[in-house]
Amino acid sequence: MKKTICFLLVMVFMMSFVAVAWADQGISDKDYAKVEQQVNQANEKIADLVEKADAKADKKPNQTDKIIAQLIDQTNKIAKKTIEFGKKYGIIVECHYVPVEIGNQIVFIDPLRIRQY
Repeated sequence: MKKTICFLLVMVFMMSFVAVAWADQGISDKDYAKVEQQVNQANEKIADLVEKADAKADKKPNQTDKIIAQLIDQTNKIAKKTIEFGKKYGIIVECHYVPVEIGNQIVFIDPLRIRQY
C-alpha cells in the first residue's frame, strides 16, 4: 500500500508540474521543447530515485537516514543541472517540493517545473 501511494504521488507530480506561465519573451517553441524535455527527463530520474530509495529503506531500515541523505543529494544535483539548462534558453525552471515517504519518514523532494519563459 505504501509503495502504491508513493508511486501515485510521484506520478501525480511528474504529470502536473510542467506548468507554463505564458509570456512572450522571444523564446522559440524549439527551445521551450528542449527545456521541457530536459525537465521531464529530470523528473523521471527523480521519481526513479525515490522508488529505489524507498525500496532500499524497506530492506535496510537501520540505514534510512543515510539513504535519505543520498537521495536528497542526488535530486539536488539533478535539479541544479536542469535549472542551469533552462537558464541557457531564458526559461525559468523551479523546484516544487513535495512530500514522499521513504522508510516511514516524510521527505520533501524537489521535482521540477517550468515557471516562466
